[in-house]
Amino acid sequence: MEVRLERLSKSFCANVVLKALDLTFPERKFVTLLGPSGCGKTTLLRLIAGLERASGGAILFGGERVDHLPPGERNIAMVFQSYALYPTMDVAANIGYGLKVRGVPKRERAERVGLAAKVLEIAHLLARKPRALSGGQRQRVALGRAMVRKPDIFLMDEPLSNLDAKLRATMRGELKRFHLDLETTSIYITHDQLEAMTMSDLVAVMNEGVVQQFARP
Repeated sequence: MEVRLERLSKSFCANVVLKALDLTFPERKFVTLLGPSGCGKTTLLRLIAGLERASGGAILFGGERVDHLPPGERNIAMVFQSYALYPTMDVAANIGYGLKVRGVPKRERAERVGLAAKVLEIAHLLARKPRALSGGQRQRVALGRAMVRKPDIFLMDEPLSNLDAKLRATMRGELKRFHLDLETTSIYITHDQLEAMTMSDLVAVMNEGVVQQFARP
């Protein structure tokens, strides 16, 4: 689904974080927001997700305004830098938790969790708790939780920054494959130029609340 921002702005008191952005994320493309810490990347992602309210402008999904919709009604999935897994639940329960909350029947839930685990090659880990997993495995669980949602838009906030260099390189390929399998619009945040240049269909270079360039790598 296409995501379009029209004159989108965000201020925290006197601090202007985003300055009247006009930006379109094409349907089914992998788009990266690239820029230094404090440039507005995470704030922009939170606005798209509905976790923050814009100070001005509009957010449209597929041509329809969603500014007024809460996060649960935007059909988005988000993966955070911190994984945000439930420590008392096993992998299967973590992946399927969002489906359970939405009332998806147990049998369908198990099928979707199993399929996601197979794609991400973590089917053998479904009975383990997060504390028994490596960083890369935890990240795959977080991705699996997003995958089973079948979102229209997939948002990722520096999901690889906690991993070592070798695992980051491996997970770049996994994320790109995940995007292609899901056939969704993906918006990815990083300050790593290598990640942006190797993974993206389009890159938006951000600095001080504005997009300085938006183009193919």
